[in-house]
Amino acid sequence: MHIRDKYIDRQNFKESEKIDNQEQFNRANEFFSQFPKIDLQAEKVRCPKCNLLHKVYCLKCGELLVNKELIPKVELPVNLFILHHNKEKHQKSSAIPAKFLSDQVEVKDFPGEFEFDEHTYILYPHQNAKYIKELSQEEIQGIKKLVAIDCTWHQTGAILETISKKYPNQKFLKLEDYQTYFWRYQHHSLKCLATIEAIYYCYQEYSKAMNIDKNYDNLLFFYKYTFQQMTESIKKEIGNPNVYEKIEQKKQRILQAKQDAKKEKQFKKLM
Repeated sequence: MHIRDKYIDRQNFKESEKIDNQEQFNRANEFFSQFPKIDLQAEKVRCPKCNLLHKVYCLKCGELLVNKELIPKVELPVNLFILHHNKEKHQKSSAIPAKFLSDQVEVKDFPGEFEFDEHTYILYPHQNAKYIKELSQEEIQGIKKLVAIDCTWHQTGAILETISKKYPNQKFLKLEDYQTYFWRYQHHSLKCLATIEAIYYCYQEYSKAMNIDKNYDNLLFFYKYTFQQMTESIKKEIGNPNVYEKIEQKKQRILQAKQDAKKEKQFKKLM
């Protein structure tokens, strides 16, 4: 469930907007506490396709591993197409689980075959992107497919290049300003939304523009569940005096890994 910083204008990013992890965790906890507790099986089961152990679902195989009656269904006003970069692990995606929430969700890996038409809009802050409120009523009614790019910022370049070559007149949408409730340690702005958050807010904006009175909170069902599982795990460890030390060590490992990757990239350029 990596943070998806592509949904903001990086040029407007400020150092002061970097997230304080404890404060952000508290914000997320307050936000998710408004939703009822989700009760799904806690034990891992084997995916019938890959035979690997997973909880709730296997995103790589697209298999739901719990009783589907426990999962809410969401009716979307516009079909959703999730274009997922194949270098991103499926299990870390915040968006792919949406396929279990609605039959109107399609997921495809990039690179791969996909078809767009004049009724397709990509959710991305492209230089030609428009806010939904800037579209005419006729243009809004013409939106039949919403595309969400599911990858890190650095991987969007290859996807956009492929799309622009195949569809030079592709239409794009951008969002109003929102703040993420993503809870993991990171160095990004609060305006950096997780993919599922961007999808959620986009449908809210669309419905508002179309005067549709609909609630899309269940799009965040698995997002909420992941946070719930994480907080329950912390509560179990809270009696361990080393728990906060472990969290800090994990932060440092993440930072070191990023620094090492950057140095390696610079070294390769010199070769």
